[in-house]
Amino acid sequence: MSDFDRILERSAQLLDGPATDARISTLLRSLPHIDPAQLTPWVRQQTQSASSDAVTPDELRLITSLIDLTSLSANDTPESVAALVRRAVSPEADLVRPALLPATAAVCVHADLVGAARVALDDAADAPVALAAVAGGFPHGRSPFAAKAAEVEYAVAAGADEIDIVIDRGALLSERYARVYDWVLAARRLVERGDGTRAHLKVILETGELPSYDSVFHAAIIALLAGADFVKTSTGKGQAGATPEAAAVLLQASAHWREETGETVGVKVSGGVRAVEQARAYLRLARVICGDSFVTPASLRFGASALLDDVLRTLEPLR
Repeated sequence: MSDFDRILERSAQLLDGPATDARISTLLRSLPHIDPAQLTPWVRQQTQSASSDAVTPDELRLITSLIDLTSLSANDTPESVAALVRRAVSPEADLVRPALLPATAAVCVHADLVGAARVALDDAADAPVALAAVAGGFPHGRSPFAAKAAEVEYAVAAGADEIDIVIDRGALLSERYARVYDWVLAARRLVERGDGTRAHLKVILETGELPSYDSVFHAAIIALLAGADFVKTSTGKGQAGATPEAAAVLLQASAHWREETGETVGVKVSGGVRAVEQARAYLRLARVICGDSFVTPASLRFGASALLDDVLRTLEPLR
């Protein structure tokens, strides 16, 4: 049985049949309610604890290894993307002193620049950096299905290792849950390559534009039902980026999924993550909710551009 067939089988088992609005709604109603009055003070307590100890070089190395170094500007060029790749591969290349930081987990670029990023990564020779691309109507996710699908196919064919798509939030909020599920499922099939390999699929929920923590949790579970490898907070282009509370909800969705299925799925915190202290708070939440083993590039990422700058600033006096 293929991985994709296993996704369909697992989904049918959890939903007691094919994915429909009614079946998905029944599953969502069975999930725990997330009370903001309890979540907010608990998250505040955890994040305050994260900053109680002095930062260490090892912690800065860990944070660097979890970064998807991102550039999603309208004026990105093949040359700027190549420079981004070089920085991801060697974050301290411009420094005279010996390097202390590892490569970042990935670079993340627009779909049309995947080819340029692939060339730059291949030139770096065995660079341990994945190539991620936003695709499928980023950042709104509201393009016609054929256009979204074509963009995902293009990015995979051009050499992307990971694809970040966006859910249809309008469908989610109007309880057309099967429409959300169907798009993620389609994207999961589209990331498969002819040679039997596939790109990993990250699903952006744009948590800052969802009306409640329950809706964030529900969106994450729908994405996981449809085969997402990661659930991700934000595009960085919406009204609000990541928050510790939203990240905690996604981490709880990952923990719930592992309890239900035995599978570990990742969480990507993206949108406004600029400072080491923010990253330390998210690390604390991940460890408390999902365990120490969760804090690896395979299951936790920071989508960021400025975060690496702050890592370097924080590291300098610790050398």
